[in-house]
Amino acid sequence: MGITWEELEAEYIEKAGLPVGTISGNYKKISDNPSKWEYVPKDRNKPTLIERNHLSKVVSKAKIDISKLKILSSKEFSEQVDFLYSGNMKDIKSIMRLPNINSRLASKIGLPSIKCYFTKKQFTHSRPQRKSVYGQDLRIEEFKRIPLIIHNSNVLYYDKENKNFFIPFSDRQDSTKINKISFYKDALGNYAVSVGKIDKSKLKDVGLRKVGVGVAPTIHKAVKPCPITRLSVSPTCNKSIPHKSRVVNKSVYERVKEIFVDTRGKQ
Repeated sequence: MGITWEELEAEYIEKAGLPVGTISGNYKKISDNPSKWEYVPKDRNKPTLIERNHLSKVVSKAKIDISKLKILSSKEFSEQVDFLYSGNMKDIKSIMRLPNINSRLASKIGLPSIKCYFTKKQFTHSRPQRKSVYGQDLRIEEFKRIPLIIHNSNVLYYDKENKNFFIPFSDRQDSTKINKISFYKDALGNYAVSVGKIDKSKLKDVGLRKVGVGVAPTIHKAVKPCPITRLSVSPTCNKSIPHKSRVVNKSVYERVKEIFVDTRGKQ
């Protein structure tokens, strides 16, 4: 049996009281008029990201005006990492502002904000003492690269299972591993939920989708300067050729001087 008139009317009345902008199924309310709904087809290729409210809770509890937080400098972030690796948890900030994600990259996965943060809870969650148990700990110099990695990244991976995303960066000492910074979105921005190390082969999992923008980075190789070709004197003796003409590797100044002397001699 199809839907009855009574059921359709009840659904209509229920939708009539919803605010403008409400999305119900494939329809979006575009007016206060109960009948004004617009069909919005679903983009099946667009990632579905879970919105967590962890960052919002921390901001509310700490009574911080997050809009006034400035991005930490490399020195300031490095200091926070030193606290983490030395076990000095009391001096770690409750919230740290990180560099923004590439705006074009963010739009590709439907992120409403490009801002990124670390909360103390998630920052300490990635401490080496804990991550080393799973073989996922980052070396301190790798951890300190995180702000630069976020700022320069033009690629990320959407995790279909966890409905979040992560930014990868290379392990300079082990080509079989990859480092990653995992994020969840929040109403106030994106917060790093975890930092760790995984096998590079994991990037081929069917549950991961690679998203990138721009031109692939080019590795510039140092080009050696071309050697100067020096002509050697021909072993063949030709008396018709003046000896001076067979001398090579002379400077321009020396050759001009010789021409000048020859000219004066002829006069």
